Amino acid sequence: MEIPVTQEDCYSTHYNELFDLYQKSLFCDLWAQAIQWWGDSPWPSDQLELLRARTLSQLGNDRLCHALLWKLWRKQPRLKGLAPLIVSLYYRRRGPLVALRMLPLIEKHAQPDHKDLADIRCEKAEILARFRDFSGAEECLGDLETTGDNWQLLSVVEVKFLQDDYAGALDIINKILKR
Repeated sequence: MEIPVTQEDCYSTHYNELFDLYQKSLFCDLWAQAIQWWGDSPWPSDQLELLRARTLSQLGNDRLCHALLWKLWRKQPRLKGLAPLIVSLYYRRRGPLVALRMLPLIEKHAQPDHKDLADIRCEKAEILARFRDFSGAEECLGDLETTGDNWQLLSVVEVKFLQDDYAGALDIINKILKR
């Protein structure tokens, strides 16, 4: 999930450097660089704090990651890239029914852009697939199988897997790996 940096962010060069490490899955290097710049204190912008939360999750500290995500949600619900993570957080922590009920509220408060809406649709598709509503899940996914990024394609894989379409899921995984 790519998160754009606004022009107001005076730390955009730091963000770009750290995000590049994140994209390359060099999470320990990312963390070491950030600690060198800011120590153990909170990172200086909301976008960087979101990147910090995502990195903590990759490093296995889900508890702190979740705390940071909730803090960011209370502070700035319209932060780009945050709404899909909050939907995912509800889904994983509170279950699919609560997540499904919270979706309209999250969309209302976040006012997500096109990319965030696509990611939220992916989360909704996974939730509906858990309820065995595959037609609803496929409707949510729409054309993401052909136009989606790698993270969105993983949601398509999840839905196909839950439909017991293992060959279709494997085909999409191979498509992701060839990119």
